[in-house]
Amino acid sequence: MVNVHDTLSATPEILNGTIEVTKSVVELGSKLDIAKGAIQVVGNAADSITPFIPLIGLATTIINEVISIYQQAEYNKKIISALYDRTKLAEYAVDTLQRRKKFYESNFKRQDWYDAFNRFVDVLKDIRNFAKEISTIRGYQKYLKSYSIKDKFEELSVKYDTVMKDLNFTLAVSNEEQRRYDNECLMDDVAEMKEFLQNIDGGVINTNQMMNTVIEELRLMRISLESGKGPVTKPKQIAQSDLTDPLIADDSDFRGSNKKIVRKSYKTTINVACIPFVLNEMDQEGYDRKDKQLVILSKLSECTNILKFYGLANLDGLNHLVVEWAQYGTLRETYEAYDIPWTRKLHIATDICRAITFLHSAEIYHHDLRCENVMLTDHLEPKLANFEYARGASGTTSSIGDLMRIVHWLAPEKMIDKNTRYTAKCEIFSFGMLLWELTFEVSPYQGWDMDKVQAHVLQGKREKITFGPAANERESDIQKCLEYVIREGMYKIDTFFWINSGLCNNFRFIFFF
Repeated sequence: MVNVHDTLSATPEILNGTIEVTKSVVELGSKLDIAKGAIQVVGNAADSITPFIPLIGLATTIINEVISIYQQAEYNKKIISALYDRTKLAEYAVDTLQRRKKFYESNFKRQDWYDAFNRFVDVLKDIRNFAKEISTIRGYQKYLKSYSIKDKFEELSVKYDTVMKDLNFTLAVSNEEQRRYDNECLMDDVAEMKEFLQNIDGGVINTNQMMNTVIEELRLMRISLESGKGPVTKPKQIAQSDLTDPLIADDSDFRGSNKKIVRKSYKTTINVACIPFVLNEMDQEGYDRKDKQLVILSKLSECTNILKFYGLANLDGLNHLVVEWAQYGTLRETYEAYDIPWTRKLHIATDICRAITFLHSAEIYHHDLRCENVMLTDHLEPKLANFEYARGASGTTSSIGDLMRIVHWLAPEKMIDKNTRYTAKCEIFSFGMLLWELTFEVSPYQGWDMDKVQAHVLQGKREKITFGPAANERESDIQKCLEYVIREGMYKIDTFFWINSGLCNNFRFIFFF
């Protein structure tokens, strides 16, 4: 089989440019009033290709979209790779068609060939849609319920091979070696996804191994908010009478730089933190952002590894967020005050990864992963917090305010251009830096200014990963696991699917075998 993975891949700029070109050629097609069954005998190759111009433009756009899906896929990467191979062969065929117009002149004048090219575009659309669906947990679930992945893949393969033959495109992938490779991809990805779904936890999958309905509700809510339709629900309002002083006072009951974060008892039994929260209606942009943040927070609380948000309360005339009380404060405060055992570090890393997977399942990126944004309960359970910059995977890139504060965890592409779209790869990089911070209990690039950090990272350099002697075999195994995941994150080698699977598998092996 021809290896096409090393051929040119579409950048966002190329993709955007292609989309603009396609808009133009589609408009041309409508002006020419070209439809199926409308091929006429024309004089030369330049004229005869005219009816195909909109279709060629559309095919090119779809091909670039499949390439982009392959590059960013989080799940079922092997199956999508097999679809990618077919797409690249189709790309080569289309390119050849345009370069050798004279050779294909007689075909351009045939109605059956025009009809076949329409089917070719339709098959590419089906491949794109299938690849997009199985690249996410939400889309993958569709095929678990009603239609097997294998059946759909084989159906698309047959359609693809048939239309390629109908068009006399000599490149084909329907040989025994390819079928064996395809089957291996299918079996590997299906088995890996099955294991992943069984072990994911964190509220992503319910007891029936199906997507938690809350995730779909959260996704639809996010889309509604980003489209400008406004909040579909309002946060719960908590009466001041439901918030009482704890029965046993503690020095840590008042926190923050001005000691304005206060511990209270919600309905007498639940320890909560009351955090002052200002909604300035004069600042419409800031007001809208915080309003949306509250709506999302109300749903995110369904994940066991995300800090629970109970609602808003008016305490003595001031608005307060009422959230789950984190006895140990932030993860950064904890590692600065205590030496966290290696077993607990692996536990924390696994749970944080589950929280991120929950977010990604709802097509939300956190945008600000670091130990300061992870809270620890009295049982040392990590809870991901601070969703100020969180937004949808397809949403517009936010301008992250205090770059000096977050640059130590920031992905290289965001350092180069803050307007670059934030992707799963950016999140993976930040997670790798967060794990480095947790592992070595110090902020990455400690004491470096922003310019020095950027220069170092943009040269392809990263923090060193150097462990001292391990106390025992279990500790050594944990260090190896964390080192692997940190490297995968720092260099954005893998997806969260593999990182999550690796952490969960090591967690089970180390603690239960």
